[in-house]
This record gives sequence, structure tokens and C-alpha cells, in this order.
Amino acid sequence: GYYKDEAAPGAALHDGWFFSGEAAVWPENGYIQIKDRLKDAVDTYSGTASRWGQRSVTAIAAMHKFRLWLIDVPKAFLRGLTFEQLSERTGVEGMSMELDLPPGSIPLLRMCKGFESFDPLTEVISTDKPVIGSTVAPRAFSMKLDDVLREAKLIPTQAQPLCYFRHDEHGRLQQAVGAHVDDLKGCDPPDGKVHQELLRILEKNFGPIKDKKYMKYVHDTVSTQVCNATSSGNVWLIRVWLRY
Repeated sequence: GYYKDEAAPGAALHDGWFFSGEAAVWPENGYIQIKDRLKDAVDTYSGTASRWGQRSVTAIAAMHKFRLWLIDVPKAFLRGLTFEQLSERTGVEGMSMELDLPPGSIPLLRMCKGFESFDPLTEVISTDKPVIGSTVAPRAFSMKLDDVLREAKLIPTQAQPLCYFRHDEHGRLQQAVGAHVDDLKGCDPPDGKVHQELLRILEKNFGPIKDKKYMKYVHDTVSTQVCNATSSGNVWLIRVWLRY
């Protein structure tokens, strides 16, 4: 059984089989090898909009005569949620990451306040959040990015959760953004007001955004074909071409 969880045994037993929650392989030698733990694990992927989601941003820019832009978040996998925040969101306890330092760096570390007596034989460096090299870091950043985009009044769609849209109080579209790991592709009005607001919120949470790339006004560089509006007011995208 499971300690203080009477319902867990029933959930783990199916048709006489016990589902332990491990990932395993069964090679030809006949010995089952446990490779990983699936149960109570945290998703490790970093979300990305689909190809059609990315194309929709370009199509919207063409139809609304918005400016199309690309932004890269530097060192993204260092800027995700902390382990404490991940535990609160996922319910998975005990996540942590410890680092073994190379011998040559120990004297330098001991020069830092609080680490004068650091002993690599009995101590390790513990981080408060996943960092580059951790399997959880991409997912931690993706969740953080979702929080930041929502702070910028961008709401994800149900069909494309990694495509975000912002509307004003009258329901008029102001901004469209597609997320691809640590890259953002978006469009907004040429006056730049909405864009600067997004940029300010991104830099508040992730630090200076160095790679800012702006394309020419999309209605000059993109050809698009759309069918007529349906009775419900929906416009269906047929095809989009970019001309460079």
C-alpha cells in the first residue's frame, strides 16, 4: 500500500498489473532495466508554437499592417522559475540541483564572503533554480515566460497555447506573439507603444534584451491570400508568402 493514501493502490493496479511509474527497457538478455522515473515527474520540455501558429502571426501582421519583430531572451534557461515555485505549481516536492566544482575554482570560491571554509569533500553548491544542463530548466523557463506574457496582457489561445494575443477594452487586436523556446515572434502596430510596453515587462523579468530584430512593415513584404469572412466573422488563412 501507500502511506496515508488509501486510493493510491487502486490507481496503480490494473488487470493484475502493477504500474510502478518507472520507464524501463526489456533487452534480449531477458533482464529488465529501469531507466527513468515517470510518475510524479515534472515535464521537462520548453513549449513552442506549431508551424501554423507561427504562420498565423505573420498572417495577422499582413492583414492588420502591423510591424513584425523577433526577440531572443538571452540565457533563458537561467531565468526560469525557482525550485520552490516549481513545487508549488506541480506538487512535486524535493526538487534540487547540486554542483560539483572543478578543483581549480575552489580557491576562487573561498575568496567570496561566506565560503571561506568551503570543503569540496563534504559540501556542494546548491542552486535555488534549475540552470543550464538541468533537464527541468527548459520547462521552468517556459512556465516563467507564460507568467511574463500574461503580465503584458497577452492571453494564450486554446487551439495554440503558445500563441498569445492582446486586445484593447473594445476587443480590437493589439498584439500577437508566438513563442518558440526562448525566441518570440510577434507583431503589433507601427507606433510601437504596445511593443515598448511588452519590451519593458520582458526586461524587468529577464534583464536586458539585446537581440531585437525588426522587419519592414509586413504589408510591404508579405503576400497573403484569405477567403471571404464567414457568417461568424472568422477569416481563414489560405497561404502566406514572405518576400525578402
